[in-house]
Amino acid sequence: MIQPIFCDPKDEIDLKNWSLMVKISDETFGDVGMVVDKELLTFLLGYNAAHLKKAIAEKNSDELEKCREKAQNLRKIFARLDLVLEVEFSPESSSYPVIKKINNLAKSLDVI
Repeated sequence: MIQPIFCDPKDEIDLKNWSLMVKISDETFGDVGMVVDKELLTFLLGYNAAHLKKAIAEKNSDELEKCREKAQNLRKIFARLDLVLEVEFSPESSSYPVIKKINNLAKSLDVI
């Protein structure tokens, strides 16, 4: 579990790999690159890569606008100062840590 003091999501979701890179800073390290888990990314956005690809292929401007708004809301989630992240670290130094779960501090402490 990590309680970041700052999260900076990359501006764009990688559609090919269905991933989002986030730079995380906590009390011990600064600007550690992490990747949001594919299933978590789908849950947070409310749509998956296939849905977005279909909207792009069909040039469905209404649906693309909805997807864009949801992606902007994702930035707001990472801007919160009370986040607790469940992160999976790989023993391989060449792979990024993966954010598997996001909660707020109150929920993590079972206060609410």
